[in-house]
This record gives sequence, structure tokens and C-alpha cells, in this order.
Amino acid sequence: MRRTLALLALAAGFALPAHVRAEEKEGSTYFKVAMITVDKYSRDSKTVLAPDAPAIYAIYRIVAAGPVKVKAIFWADAVEGLDPRTKLLERTVSIAEKGEFMGAIPALKPANGWPVGAYRVEFFIGDSASKTLSFKVVKGAGAP
Repeated sequence: MRRTLALLALAAGFALPAHVRAEEKEGSTYFKVAMITVDKYSRDSKTVLAPDAPAIYAIYRIVAAGPVKVKAIFWADAVEGLDPRTKLLERTVSIAEKGEFMGAIPALKPANGWPVGAYRVEFFIGDSASKTLSFKVVKGAGAP
């Protein structure tokens, strides 16, 4: 499947985005897509965000082999005014059945805006780390 998508992408004249990597294993649970964006309906992955972004969303698309918990942890790795590796938010979503599911986990803008710096989101399937996404908040970053 991954090879077919890659060949189709190359034939169309573009490469697959780095955040789209199928990790298909028969009978297992895996992420098809994991990305950061500023609109829960957008499928436009962002790595550089503005301090005034109203929310930052960790978007996921998962193939579940059965009941599973998906967890996202937002970290401030090197951010003005915060200790290194500060946990900002942790959310867990329960998926009760087998199938393909999509979701968005929001982190809402702090009262004074997002501090400038480097952040990451770690996705877990059950207790196992599965995906890590990094992004930066930069003054003067373009509108989302």
C-alpha cells in the first residue's frame, strides 16, 4: 500500500508528506496520519506557528484492531519562561471498536498567547510511544 501511494505521488509530480506514513501490520493498531495544525478541520500540517494561534491541534488518523486508548502529550521543550521539557497537556481518547478513526486533540492558546520556542506532541497507542511531532512558535510567523 505504501509503495502504491508513493508511486502514485511520484507519477503526479509530488512526494508524500513526511507525516503520512502507513505502518500497516495485519491485525495491529497503527497511525495512518499524525500532524499538527491550527484548525481541527484542516489537513495542512504546520511546523511553524504564530503566538496568536487560537489553538494548536494534534490531528490523528488511526486504524484500530480493537479497543485501544490513544494518548497525546503536549510538551514545551525549549520555551521562553518555562522549564525545559514542561508537560503542558495530556489527553487520552478511548476507541471502543475495530476500524479507522480520526480525531483532533486541542491545546488552547494561553491568555498571553503562545510563548516563543520549541514544542512537541507525543502520541501513544496504549502505553507505547508511537509518533512524535515537533513544532515551533515564532514571532512574525505567517497567518495559519
